[in-house]
Amino acid sequence: MNTLNVRFMDNGTTEHVRKYKAISAGQAFQKCLEECPGAWLIGAWREGRYADGYGITTYEPPSAVKVEVAEPAPQEEQMKFPFAK
Repeated sequence: MNTLNVRFMDNGTTEHVRKYKAISAGQAFQKCLEECPGAWLIGAWREGRYADGYGITTYEPPSAVKVEVAEPAPQEEQMKFPFAK
């Protein structure tokens, strides 16, 4: 597991950064939302040493757009014709 820093806004006014141990950025964002349900995710990053230096990898938050599920179409009235027998 890696440590990812998640930046988020709480109540639309205060910006926070919290560290989470996670396998991926998606898991870190999920942990943040479980801990702070009303959070507005801004981004995340991971820091670390690599073969020849130091690096930072940044991640964009997942989309928060909700897609409304379409209602099933109303059933049309079926007509029974007596001549079909």
